[in-house]
Amino acid sequence: MIRTKALVVAWLLFVLMGVTACAADDRYCSRLRLWDQTVKDTKSQTFSTERHTRAEELAAIAPADLKDEWQVVVELTDKDIFLRHVEEDIPDEQKSLRRIIRDGERMRVASRAIGAQAESACHLTIEPVIAERTAAPSR
Repeated sequence: MIRTKALVVAWLLFVLMGVTACAADDRYCSRLRLWDQTVKDTKSQTFSTERHTRAEELAAIAPADLKDEWQVVVELTDKDIFLRHVEEDIPDEQKSLRRIIRDGERMRVASRAIGAQAESACHLTIEPVIAERTAAPSR
C-alpha cells in the first residue's frame, strides 16, 4: 500500500513537472512569435522601443541555455546604450568601427542560437535580428 502511494505521488510529481515545463515552453514560444512579428514590423528601424521591450520580456523567460544570447539582444537593441557608445567613440573613428563590427558579430551569433532553438523547440522559423553576412563579390 505504501509503495503504491509512493508510486502515485512520484508519478504526479513527474506529470506536474512536465506540465510546468511545457507551460513555460509554450509561453516562451508564444512570446517568440510576437518577437518575430515585431522584428518584421520594425525591420526598417534601427531601434524600436517595442523591439527592445519584447527582447527584455524574452530574456526574462528564455530557456537557461539562451539567457546570454537574449542579454546580447537586449543590450544591442537599447538605443541609450548605443548612443552612449557612439559618444564615447567619437574621438576614435577606428574604435567606433571595431565596436560596430564586434557588436554586429555578437548579434549574429545570438540570432543564430535563438533561431536554431526556435526551430527545434517551437517549430518556428524566425526573422534574424541582423542579416547574415554575404560573401563579398569577387573581382
